[in-house]
Amino acid sequence: MKLSYCFIVNPVAGKGKAAKLIPLIQKQMEEKNLKFKIKKTSYNGEGKALAVEALEEGYNVIVAVGGDGTINEIISGVYSLEGIIAIIPAGTGNDFARSLNISTDFYNAISNIINGTATEIDAGFIDNKVFINVASIGLDAHIAAEANKLKRYFTGTKAYIISLLKGLITYHSIKVKIVMDNTTIDKRIMLAAFCNGAYYGGGMNIAPTADPTDNLLDICIVEDMPKLKLLWLFPTIFKGQHTVFKEVKAYRAKKLLIYSDKEMIINTDGEVSTYNPKNQEALTVKIATHRLKIIK
Repeated sequence: MKLSYCFIVNPVAGKGKAAKLIPLIQKQMEEKNLKFKIKKTSYNGEGKALAVEALEEGYNVIVAVGGDGTINEIISGVYSLEGIIAIIPAGTGNDFARSLNISTDFYNAISNIINGTATEIDAGFIDNKVFINVASIGLDAHIAAEANKLKRYFTGTKAYIISLLKGLITYHSIKVKIVMDNTTIDKRIMLAAFCNGAYYGGGMNIAPTADPTDNLLDICIVEDMPKLKLLWLFPTIFKGQHTVFKEVKAYRAKKLLIYSDKEMIINTDGEVSTYNPKNQEALTVKIATHRLKIIK
């Protein structure tokens, strides 16, 4: 199959880094005499529509040029369609690219896209929203909401740390019941992360054993704990050493049902939404039945 490439660029990703790559993309693709097109997003969520449009135009490789949010938008567009995904990391965190060992160096990344081969990987769903990297509830979803506001001023890691410090002051644990495969948890938690990839929050190794090809979600649950202790825990996540804390529990599952009598913020690949128990009985998290093709 002859490949043709549509690059979907989020021009504000990485504080403008993605936009600066456009002339470099043009030069590389023209030198290789490859069929390509570049589309730029102009508002949040447009990447989904542009990805669908590109496939309808006959392009079979959709390249996300941006961060994890850009990748999620494109995944949302191509999930149920036939197409190959590729990534040029140009965001502030680039966590899913890190999970796949995709280089943040532009020339290495585009060389891999041109010369690499596609492999199948998993995706997940939370509340009927597709995610490729990590979805979560609890403290880190609140942190993600705050970090999104700060990313225009700071790098992904710095925005996350600042938001964490603010969250430690204002956040309280939530009471949930989580039913996963053959295990049920009914207690107060600080957060629960459902991981296809290993990293989130600008390099935090939340799920050290996560494998996007194993047809399972790695689940990290942090039970209720004193905030001072939680402050000591978070820096250890960057090296994946948080699992030594007794309040940190690790599981693997294909599907989970989450029950709560309180409204919760949901983090889906860095994008935030809200779950309202008045509108639905349980929040569902699961591995998608359809696998994605990605060049890595």
